[in-house]
Amino acid sequence: MKRISILEPGTIIGANYAGYKKNDDGTIVPDSRSGVFLVLYDQQLDNSNIYTRNIRVCKCTTDLKLCDNYTVALKDGRNDFLDKDCFALCSCVMTLHKDQVYNTEIGRIDPVTLKKVYLKTVDANFAVEKQLGGYI
Repeated sequence: MKRISILEPGTIIGANYAGYKKNDDGTIVPDSRSGVFLVLYDQQLDNSNIYTRNIRVCKCTTDLKLCDNYTVALKDGRNDFLDKDCFALCSCVMTLHKDQVYNTEIGRIDPVTLKKVYLKTVDANFAVEKQLGGYI
């Protein structure tokens, strides 16, 4: 397996991730899944971080049912490498290990769209902080 070095913010990747599914008997068990993600942060670019193999990403989807106030449309005339409407779920940020990435060649979003993603991610984090703070 080719070792991935730096994944710059704005890169669209394909990766495997751990999920869960419900069996017929009602038990919840681990389930391996794959999906498309937008890279937000690469630990290797952070000089203050001693771990360099993790990335922070937001989930991308074509399913409108998953979209919310913190979603950014990626195919808005600027990102022609996407073959259909795709949305960045800025409230669905997760950490992946670079060994989980299987495709680094999908594309890069343009700077205008990346700024929209940044702002929506900040808004989503603030909403979580505000709501969670009310329970502490």
